[in-house]
Amino acid sequence: MKLKFIVLIGFVFYVATLYCQSDSIVEPSIASSIVEAELKAKEISVDLSNPEDVEMVLKKIHTFKYLESIVFEGDAEDVALNKILYRLSVLKNLKSLTFKDNGLVKMPESIAGLKTLEKLTIEGNVGMDYIDLCTRLSNSNISELNLLDNNLKENSIALKKVRSLKKLKISGSNQLDYKELFEELAELPSLAALAIPVNFLTELPDNITKLKALQLLDVSDNILATLPDGLSSLKAINNLSIQGNLLLSPAKDLEKLKGNDIRFLAIDKEVSGEEIEQIKKMFPNAELNFPVEQTEEEVEEEYKLDASPSPVAKNTLTGMLKTKKSTGIQSGAYLLYPSLFTGINYTFDTLRFEERYTNLNYTNVYQRLPSGMAVGGEFGFGWYWFYGNLRKSYKNVFYFYPSQMLSVNYPELRAFSGMKWVYQGELSRRKFRKKILKKSWSDIRIEFDKNNSLFTLYLKSPSGFEKINAYPFVSTVTPIEKTQQTYSRRFLLYQKALSRRAEQFKRTHVREKRRYDINFNNMLNYAWKELQLSMSDEEKLMSREEWLEYYDNIVANEKQALENTPLLLSYFIRRLSLQGIKPSPQSFLETNDNRIKSFDADFVDAAGSGKLAVSNIIIVNTKSNLYSQVSGTLGLAPNRLALKQYSSYLVFVELRNGNLGVVTTEEIDSKIFDPTKTTELKVKVFDKNLSTMGDLMSAASLK
Repeated sequence: MKLKFIVLIGFVFYVATLYCQSDSIVEPSIASSIVEAELKAKEISVDLSNPEDVEMVLKKIHTFKYLESIVFEGDAEDVALNKILYRLSVLKNLKSLTFKDNGLVKMPESIAGLKTLEKLTIEGNVGMDYIDLCTRLSNSNISELNLLDNNLKENSIALKKVRSLKKLKISGSNQLDYKELFEELAELPSLAALAIPVNFLTELPDNITKLKALQLLDVSDNILATLPDGLSSLKAINNLSIQGNLLLSPAKDLEKLKGNDIRFLAIDKEVSGEEIEQIKKMFPNAELNFPVEQTEEEVEEEYKLDASPSPVAKNTLTGMLKTKKSTGIQSGAYLLYPSLFTGINYTFDTLRFEERYTNLNYTNVYQRLPSGMAVGGEFGFGWYWFYGNLRKSYKNVFYFYPSQMLSVNYPELRAFSGMKWVYQGELSRRKFRKKILKKSWSDIRIEFDKNNSLFTLYLKSPSGFEKINAYPFVSTVTPIEKTQQTYSRRFLLYQKALSRRAEQFKRTHVREKRRYDINFNNMLNYAWKELQLSMSDEEKLMSREEWLEYYDNIVANEKQALENTPLLLSYFIRRLSLQGIKPSPQSFLETNDNRIKSFDADFVDAAGSGKLAVSNIIIVNTKSNLYSQVSGTLGLAPNRLALKQYSSYLVFVELRNGNLGVVTTEEIDSKIFDPTKTTELKVKVFDKNLSTMGDLMSAASLK
């Protein structure tokens, strides 16, 4: 019995132990959204522009104890983000944070409290203070930092403060001073991996030799024509990516690292078989990798690039009312619509990279202003030029080369660096100088005829395209036959660099479009909410599309629609406008016309109910088609008027209770305007709930 009891206790203890350990042995799941995530999720994404996501994170983030990685997308509200990061400090497994397209200006202070954080990625936050970020990370345990498409500029970062940094990646920052960057990185004792792809680097600064601890170096997808000799001193490098540059002879450049034990090497797939054999002999332990560049379709799918304007956000409510041409006006909201929405126009430039090249209104990828200057500060380019005898057999053949500005704005042309273009055509030097060299061009593309070893340069100007045939030439020392052997290779590098610039444009373009669409739809939604404050209950039940259809019908048939509307002063003013009656530049009380008499008047009901409390008075001169509006006295005192008899005046009044009335021309002309007496004017009153605008206008003979 005692034995059975002991066995039973042991079994219970065993089951309890399994139960207690069950959380740790179940593999946590991965979720793409905080809304869909289970508590065992390792990764989640949070849309900071979505109030529901933000609210859920603030309430429940502490319960996701297995969480290792979070991606924050969308515009961030500083206070909410600071609270979120503060609450993340309880997550003991959190290692990675990504901030993507958040419009951040400063990283919240609470990021310093994330002691377990090892990896930080910031993408598409162009306006952020990165010096401040590095200061906040100075006491952190961050070992990996990725700064992607943030357009970092000269002296805009202080990475030497992040002493724990081991891995760094910077891309999409061609204005950064990389020589200064390397000086800072030299102060980081543990930096072992440096990736600086897609920055349009034309050369690696010599002081890269100070980064003695580097094991991984990624300089892919730049426009490097050669690798610096100083690489030979970086003996620790064993992982190297150089693909996507303008290296004419990769094997010759890689000889600078011949003594290194390279284990991984990424190079272009177009490298010749002979060179690959040379590389294999230099680095027998290396795994050769030939990365495949993204196609245009893959880039568009990755960044969800849509050239069409973002659709207007829809109202989720759907009403039963279907507008017809005979529909009456439901409220004065339609009068408010133009003032709220006229300035909200979708102006984002959706033209793509190639479309901008074919459009004569663009300089490079920037639209030209009427002044001729281009948006973004780009100007057309000219040429520095000279001519002379290349050698005796080429007498009177002249050559030219583009300005430095051209290779800055069109970096793909660096594929032909060191070469002068030799013109081949019928133009004389004088005509060539006048037609080509003296003209300012707004874009350039190059095509290559491999069979004839001839290039065609397509030069674009606001008036059209000009094409010239030419071939690049190195010097009089190098035989042209040997130079021609590099043409195909150089043209291939040119095409790749051009494609890379197109992809970079797409990435930037879609990011800018996404942010523009968010702001645009926010403005639309705000204006729509303001408009709804003036809508009738029936209008509020309409979707936005239904209401706009209703608005279009009203605009098309407004005069007829106003005839059937209830009496309202704003409708009445609009009805006068449709009649061609405009506001007078001055009040009739302020006129200097001696024929106009000023007098006091009381308004009385023509039906005999006594004096009326008038809040507004509209005096209409049907001859001049002008009206003037003055305030009434609400019956507590006579109203001051200024009229001219026998001049086709009408007087409309709005009563305190909202009813409208009219004093006819006949009634006005039957009175004698005595400035010493109070004149009674009879008003035909119309009930705002029973009568229509058509009834009032008929009584005034203003049909």
